[in-house]
Amino acid sequence: MSTSMLTGHRVRELSWEHAFYVYAINPDGENPPLKNSPRTQKIANRMPQGAIYGNGCRIDGWAKDPDTNGPATIHFYIDAPVEEGGEFIGSTTTYNDQYQFVSTIPAKYRREPHKVWGYVIDNYNMGHTVLMGSPYQTDCMKLLVPLLFN
Repeated sequence: MSTSMLTGHRVRELSWEHAFYVYAINPDGENPPLKNSPRTQKIANRMPQGAIYGNGCRIDGWAKDPDTNGPATIHFYIDAPVEEGGEFIGSTTTYNDQYQFVSTIPAKYRREPHKVWGYVIDNYNMGHTVLMGSPYQTDCMKLLVPLLFN
């Protein structure tokens, strides 16, 4: 296993060796393996990536796990990174072929500014990668004050 640095956080890059067996199917008799079978192939897990940004109480961004064509899952933690005991405040998934996501800050955290860390989850359950732009600084009151006094 090797490690690499991504946006200042240590992430894992793993790979596995798999044996592939190839057979010629003979409906009338034996099915011997073809020459050079099995063949061993190393398959690497590529780490997910993405970014977080937003406005006020809204959290926007994009995230992608290059090992799958499906949606990516994003987890959010407030006031500290997950490794330092940040509180989990929710999750979302990407929703289109641009790998975008949208979420909002829970109501109980809207009265004062907070820092939010976003993490994209590795679909092979090898951990998570912090999103570029983390921590995102929220400021929900900035958007509410003009509405209250106009």
